[in-house]
Amino acid sequence: MEVVIFKTDINNEAALKLVAPHIDKAVGLAKWQLDISKADKLLTVYSPVRLNETELLKAIRKAGFYAIILEDDYCI
Repeated sequence: MEVVIFKTDINNEAALKLVAPHIDKAVGLAKWQLDISKADKLLTVYSPVRLNETELLKAIRKAGFYAIILEDDYCI
């Protein structure tokens, strides 16, 4: 299982609804959650396989938002 954490500028429910389809498409079967209540607006992705972080970052940018990788852990 890979866990990747991103800091984003997605800061409210309307923005989350706008970007969600882009994230869904980029992560495929992986699960994700976005905590807009915290200052860093953390997006956490839980993937059973290696996540293509570049594609996810492109998808978020395509939706008009910004994200950077904070943490990338892979465990079995």
